Amino acid sequence: MKYLLAKSKGLEGIEELLQSQKELILQQILLLTDFKKTIDHKHFKKIIYGGLLHLEADLKWLEYIKDE
Repeated sequence: MKYLLAKSKGLEGIEELLQSQKELILQQILLLTDFKKTIDHKHFKKIIYGGLLHLEADLKWLEYIKDE
């Protein structure tokens, strides 16, 4: 949302905002992936997998709006 509003107003630093958000999401994906490897409980693994899917969707959305 911040990106789209900033872009519509012609504000500077938009690309940096997008890049920092992507980096944050990638860090979270790596952390959750590593954490998932340490869990033996199948229900917790499913919850973590769901979180990973949401993060991947966020990453794809950022790529989509960047190309707009």
